[in-house]
Amino acid sequence: MHEKIAGRMFWYAFVFSSAVVLSACGGNEPADQHVNKEEYGSNNMNVPADDTAAEADNADLNDESNEPAEEEDPDIKEKAETAVEALKKKDYDTVADMTHTRGVLFSPYINIDTKQDPMFSPDEISQFPETEETYDWGVQDGSGEDIILTPSEYHDKYLFVRDFTEADKIEKNANEGQGHMPFNGDEIYPEAEYIAFHVEEDPEQLNWASLHLGFEEDDGDYQLVAVLVDRWTI
Repeated sequence: MHEKIAGRMFWYAFVFSSAVVLSACGGNEPADQHVNKEEYGSNNMNVPADDTAAEADNADLNDESNEPAEEEDPDIKEKAETAVEALKKKDYDTVADMTHTRGVLFSPYINIDTKQDPMFSPDEISQFPETEETYDWGVQDGSGEDIILTPSEYHDKYLFVRDFTEADKIEKNANEGQGHMPFNGDEIYPEAEYIAFHVEEDPEQLNWASLHLGFEEDDGDYQLVAVLVDRWTI
């Protein structure tokens, strides 16, 4: 009887050992069953993402950030306002400093007459307040008489006829005349940028006026080339 019991116990031990070994073998996956990155794609959170595209994008951004920024044009409006302030004070030294090397054309109207309207160099302009010499500034509208005046007289009678520092409107390259004379500054100076200072008429007077300042690029900066006036005339 003892021999039968021992045999059974040996058999149970053998079956149990075999089951343990088989269970252990079944838990190991074959080598070819690992996750395939190409099959699942880079969106699978357990698969490292492909950094190639990101690196290329970063390289493009670095190239763009290293490109030099485009230089902006000088603020012509600010320069024009400085010129108007100088004209109000008859500070012709400041006007001369911003004058184009070939000079500034002065016209009592916005329709330039290159045969009549005078042009002055920076040195001549700087002497305007002191000089007593008279110049021919063009032809007076209506009478047709020549305008023979000193620079100071011309300043008071034909140029700074209203306070343009208190302009009701300031516009760039908006050169439609308010009177009967057409603007032709863009034909005489096609490369110029114009800033216009408009002063409206008083309630009881037809005294509207506009000051048009033309600037052209000269040696990397914009310089004054034309001083034109548009105003009510009989």
